[in-house]
Amino acid sequence: TLAFVRQDGTYGLYDLASKKIVKEITAKRPALDAAPLVWSPQSNLLATVWPGEGLEVWRGDTLAPVLTRRFAMPVSAPAFSPDGRQVAVGLGNGRVFLAPIP
Repeated sequence: TLAFVRQDGTYGLYDLASKKIVKEITAKRPALDAAPLVWSPQSNLLATVWPGEGLEVWRGDTLAPVLTRRFAMPVSAPAFSPDGRQVAVGLGNGRVFLAPIP
């Protein structure tokens, strides 16, 4: 399964075997140059940061929201801990924010 984000903020899952989009969610967001997508080590969670907005973590199979966090500054570089129980993002002030996965 391949995760994708389009320039309009729409995101989804593409099944490589069937060559079909299996899940797609339309989001009303400003045009994007890029939005990083990161799978958890167990491939059951997917994280992204929206420039100027915040962090989102979804279930990898349904794209159901697991964690949403907004920040009053730019965020970048989402990363999961090796055990997949935490997610980190870089903050615009040079710090790192670390959140447990509920």
